[in-house]
Amino acid sequence: EERPVVTVSIPIEDGTTLTPLPSIQRARLRSCKRLCYAEIPTILINAAHPLATPLQHCMAVAKILFARRKAGGALTTVNWEQGIITNEDGDIVRLPHIEDITGYFIIQEFMILANESVARFCAAAEAPILFRNQRASVVAPQREQILREIEEVLRDPQVFDLETQAKKYALWLNRAEY
Repeated sequence: EERPVVTVSIPIEDGTTLTPLPSIQRARLRSCKRLCYAEIPTILINAAHPLATPLQHCMAVAKILFARRKAGGALTTVNWEQGIITNEDGDIVRLPHIEDITGYFIIQEFMILANESVARFCAAAEAPILFRNQRASVVAPQREQILREIEEVLRDPQVFDLETQAKKYALWLNRAEY
């Protein structure tokens, strides 16, 4: 069944270069398949699956987007073996099912890309919209120290209590503001 949607088209040249502004338009979309997060790893390794190649491209781009965000100062992380990831609110969480992490990661990176692209589009058009910001609290240590601590926890989550560490991390970052 076709559904009305608003599309955010973001051409990605040579797999890594984002164009300056997205194309945003109304459209109708027919979904070829609904997937749950847990299905993604199996599809990625099954070359015969019709969605394998598109999902492999999505994963490659998602990894580039993640690396760029991290290099740009985002306090974000992922531990593939433990199913630990920074969620959309900036909290470090362990996903309930480890097989969900690949799909969660792809969707999260593309949603962040879409949100940032729409924000750039609206800012360029001087459109009056609300922007979401998340800032460090006054008690937060320097960014490098936070990243070192997060990496230590992820290296050996059995030694560190993830829930306690996540609570400490949440104290360092204020909730998103609009």
